[in-house]
Amino acid sequence: MSIFDKIKSVGKMFTDNLDDVVGKYVADTDFLEGAMAACAMIAASDEDGVEASEKAKTAAFLRTHPTMKHFGIGKATGLFSKFAGEFDFDYEMGCDSCLKEISEVRGDEAKRTVVARLALAIAKSDADFGAQEKVAARRIVEALRLNPADFGL
Repeated sequence: MSIFDKIKSVGKMFTDNLDDVVGKYVADTDFLEGAMAACAMIAASDEDGVEASEKAKTAAFLRTHPTMKHFGIGKATGLFSKFAGEFDFDYEMGCDSCLKEISEVRGDEAKRTVVARLALAIAKSDADFGAQEKVAARRIVEALRLNPADFGL
């Protein structure tokens, strides 16, 4: 298997059947809050707050990806904006706030895995999954008590 095929297979892991599994959590507020906190943390990973381009990328994903049809776009984007705002003053304080919210789902292994997959799918949606985003993703996966290697991190 070529390196390109390996990269593609890791990328597919984040999106394959994601729609089916996310649908199980449609009424789960903790799930959506954890997922949007994780997305905000990845979006803020350059440590300069959440830039307009990151907000636009995330909003586009939330509007267009079939996985998100289970949630009201207003609710998801509102939560994302709330968590993104946590980074306006201090990056680490924003991370602490988001990681606290993310940790609310770690009691359920299936749910925490889906939160990690959804956050990584959004992070990779622009095909530019940079080093700082990977560091943030690793922190999220570790906060969920999952193995970063299982997610290619």
